[in-house]
Amino acid sequence: MTVCKGTILITGANGGLGHEAVGQIVTSPELAGHYHGLYAVREARNASALRSALSRARATESHSHSVESLDLSRLASVRSFAASVNARVAARELPPIRALILNAGYTDMGNERLTEDGFDLSFASNYLSHWLLTLLLLQSIDRECGRIVVMGSITHEYVHSSPFFAEMIYHLDQAECPSVYHHHTLPFPQIDVHLDSRFYLGGFSTLTCHLYLIYSVNHPMNKATGYYDDEEWQTFFKDDVTIDAIAGGTWAPNATSTPYLGSGRRYGASKMCAVMMIGELQRRLDADPTLSRISIVGIDPGTMFTGLIREGSLFTRLFIFPLIIWPLSHFLALFYRNPVIRTPARSAGDVLRAALEVDPKLKGAYLDGTELSAVAREAADAEKRKNVWEHSVKYTQLTSQDTVLRSWA
Repeated sequence: MTVCKGTILITGANGGLGHEAVGQIVTSPELAGHYHGLYAVREARNASALRSALSRARATESHSHSVESLDLSRLASVRSFAASVNARVAARELPPIRALILNAGYTDMGNERLTEDGFDLSFASNYLSHWLLTLLLLQSIDRECGRIVVMGSITHEYVHSSPFFAEMIYHLDQAECPSVYHHHTLPFPQIDVHLDSRFYLGGFSTLTCHLYLIYSVNHPMNKATGYYDDEEWQTFFKDDVTIDAIAGGTWAPNATSTPYLGSGRRYGASKMCAVMMIGELQRRLDADPTLSRISIVGIDPGTMFTGLIREGSLFTRLFIFPLIIWPLSHFLALFYRNPVIRTPARSAGDVLRAALEVDPKLKGAYLDGTELSAVAREAADAEKRKNVWEHSVKYTQLTSQDTVLRSWA
């Protein structure tokens, strides 16, 4: 009899990256046979891509799974979904959550929208609802080796600091990183050196420090998009008013520039919040004697051709992504380990590895595909992270009865 190692819960399981991850789970005897899959989609009756992925399961393998509805645009739906999962785990109808993969994502592509709760749809879908879901589900996460995975994005950073472009990491204790994760040391001129462990959000040994070589230029992709060319947009959180504006959809409205730029900035702000959650939640988990073995890790899956562009223009949906991004992602995969543009299949493998790799050094870490990476300066700012957290408590009306995390407020 197969012993189930736990539940893998994936939000947005009908999307490009989500259903590809499911497809890799069901075709892996180790994963399909030992984990229960709980696949959350906006509407379970219409999850055709997910159903197709599930059909890839080998005839010789049985994969215990369930497909359930979760509308991240509604906080009430998040609470209802979490309550159901918690009740079933408590009743031992579901094994504890081994991996909570917060995969669902949304970008409005210039179509500004608010949720019924009054939040910007990108902010709610990419960050706030996932934050609430995580806090509610902590009681059901495996307390020995549970892991939460947050989807990052290059759009959260104005100053780029990834290993591929300009970063050198030096481990004073010479502790080896997992073989699957790699670092690059590249010779670049005119480099500013910063010795600051905050950029890694925690999770490494106290004897490990990190030497960052950071260029004060835009990430190449953000430079190409022009999202943050104007200095006004190079800092997301200036004060409490800014946080409320981002949450309420009045920050970077289309009227201030163009729908294209406004959409990119709103998406980037929501991803900044998500990345901030990594370090802040890990800090609070580490201080909780009951939950201290649970880890959270962020990963940038790269730019992919997925349903994220579903609200884009015909030119974007029918030309740019299928005829340029899609073939380019396959071409770059031949030469680079973690190119900026990637295939959903490649990124899905990276996400599952990050979710299930048992290594304490991934605790609180941020990855760029298979490479340990750094977050933007603002995401590493402890005071700003704390401020965003406290506003999230207010927005969701979280109480001590909702979560088992001691330091929830």
